[in-house]
Amino acid sequence: MKNVKTLKWLLTFACLLAAVWAFTLVANAEIVASGYCGAEGDGSNLTWTLDSGTLTISGKGKMNGYTSYTPWPDLNITDVIIEEGVTNIGFGAFSGHTELTSITIPDSVTIIGDQAFFNCTGLTSISIPDSVTSIGNRTFSRCTGLTSISIPDKVTSIGASAFSDCTRLTSMSLPNSMISIGNYAFNNCTKLTSVTIPDSVTSIGDYTFTGCTGLTAVIIPDNVTHIGKCAFSDCTGLTSVTFPDSVTSVGDNAFDGCTELKRVNISNLYAWCKISFGFKTNPLYYAKHLYLNDSEVTNLVIPDGVTNIGSYAFFGCTELTSVTIPDSVTSIGDGAFDGCTGLTKVNIGSLAAWFNISFDSATSNPLYYAEHLYLNDNEVADFVIPDSVTSIESYAFCDCTWLKSVIIPDSVTSIGSDAFSGCVNLENVNIPDSVTSIGEHAFSGCSGLTEMIIPDSVTEIGYGAFERCENLVSIT
Repeated sequence: MKNVKTLKWLLTFACLLAAVWAFTLVANAEIVASGYCGAEGDGSNLTWTLDSGTLTISGKGKMNGYTSYTPWPDLNITDVIIEEGVTNIGFGAFSGHTELTSITIPDSVTIIGDQAFFNCTGLTSISIPDSVTSIGNRTFSRCTGLTSISIPDKVTSIGASAFSDCTRLTSMSLPNSMISIGNYAFNNCTKLTSVTIPDSVTSIGDYTFTGCTGLTAVIIPDNVTHIGKCAFSDCTGLTSVTFPDSVTSVGDNAFDGCTELKRVNISNLYAWCKISFGFKTNPLYYAKHLYLNDSEVTNLVIPDGVTNIGSYAFFGCTELTSVTIPDSVTSIGDGAFDGCTGLTKVNIGSLAAWFNISFDSATSNPLYYAEHLYLNDNEVADFVIPDSVTSIESYAFCDCTWLKSVIIPDSVTSIGSDAFSGCVNLENVNIPDSVTSIGEHAFSGCSGLTEMIIPDSVTEIGYGAFERCENLVSIT
């Protein structure tokens, strides 16, 4: 009987030990989470499992996108393995998982969705397979640990802000398949020292490289036609930029804040003149030095055939000393020669052609700084306007201090605004009976004038037409 009691006691003790051992196993076992994450039908086309910090996604077809909560929002994920068969990485799939350090993407994936890895600060590198053709908006934005990434050859577009604020990214080579670079794509990538843009790219978006303070040189490829607003603004380390012949438009403030620019390289003056720049859009605003085929331009010769010189085309080009304008030019945009303080000579081949030019502003006319006009390399001080001229355009001789006398023919019917303003040495000018209007400030500041005869034919005199003509004592 005693032996039976002892045996029961031993069996009870053994059961207790087994229960404790089993509880310990359960308590120390890795908790495995799982579920669906597909975008087809009920979502069961893709499943996910989490085991020891590794998230594995398997199945076939599309992954769901997540605008707010993913199936794994609060789980600690250090590694992601996407298995063959998955065709895309969904919107916001891993956004904000700062603990994520590695990601495996299979060849079956063709699209990486918007914000897929947004703010994954633990990622230092990622390999994108050759199958991927598109990288979405903000896909890798704020991945501040990312130092390098290879874009495969089939990618044709990079979305807006795709790599913005990747502050440790040092270099980027874009494939020849690339057509467009989205707005803000590399905004504030402060460690980016070099970027290779392929010839396949046709446009650079707004703010694409804003704040990339590590960039020192940029070569715009041959097929780019448009550079977006603020595309390279605040690239304070940028010292040179090379423009191709293909660029036809540049957005506002494209190079604003690029204070270290020293040179702008071009290969075709004809193409350069066709670009219409906005204020602080032309990199010459900071660079001051224009190079044509690696030779600095000081004596500018506008090519024959150019009909229009775009706004701010040579803005701030202080090294220019002379400019030759062909007979083909009919208009010069606002501020085309603004800030060209080194100009001393403007050379033309035909007086009739010169009077055919429409100037948008005072600094559209290079005479504003040069003050000396040369006809076939001979300086003109006493001016006889050809009979073929019917109007004297606005700003035609604005601030031409060399001009002493002007003979206006009977063919002229109007004198434009500021046509002779600032011509301080102008002493003699006749206004024929054919003239019916004199524009605003037409002779303003002509302190050398002592008398003026205005014919009865004049029916309109603009505001301030003769202001600051302090020596003008007789007007009849």
